Amino acid sequence: MSNPVHTVEEDIIVSIIEDHKGLRDGMRWMLESTDGFICNGSYGSIEDALAYWEENTPPIDNQIVLMDIGLPGMQGTEGARVVKDLYPYVQIVMLTMKEETDIILQAITAGAVGYLLKSTPPQEILQAIKTVNSGGSSLSGPVALRILQQIQSKQKQDPQQEFNLSERETEILHGLVNGLTYKMLAEELFISIDTVRSHIKKLYEKLHVHSRSEAVAIAVNHGIRPDNNS
Repeated sequence: MSNPVHTVEEDIIVSIIEDHKGLRDGMRWMLESTDGFICNGSYGSIEDALAYWEENTPPIDNQIVLMDIGLPGMQGTEGARVVKDLYPYVQIVMLTMKEETDIILQAITAGAVGYLLKSTPPQEILQAIKTVNSGGSSLSGPVALRILQQIQSKQKQDPQQEFNLSERETEILHGLVNGLTYKMLAEELFISIDTVRSHIKKLYEKLHVHSRSEAVAIAVNHGIRPDNNS
């Protein structure tokens, strides 16, 4: 386990929770050998990470946490929920061998904003971290395909009708599904970032959620799919 490293603001701070030492060390090396990334700690379990953060330095706002799902002790989906409850501003990216749709949706509902396969090439993992750090979300191709296949196999009720969303709130929800940041939403809809935040606050209230990932999970479960060109 490594001590936190303090760095300049533009560096992307990442922690790793992975029980396989070889993979954990490999991901750490990937981050430390890439400009703009800092590994701020690596842990073999969620319990180890939580204990260290409680006794030492907690994760900073918007810190990225790469988290395996198949961990000893507390599993990844449960751990994601616990981590988000304690540190709501961290961004969790699941990195796992599993592609099962129900696990993917559980992870997203628990607060994960990314779900990548361990077979994902390093450059794609780094790009996914950048996307999440800028306020977006990231699903690897096979993972996104499984979610879309589930959507295509079922008829879903329009969330705009079910939750009484306005036209603008529906546009915002589609943008969140497509992984757009607040800035990108503002540019696409020709409104200010503050107006985007206001719409998102109302959207969350109507959906009874507290995070982007929960809103996206509801949208996915109701048949909203990413645009092909997004």
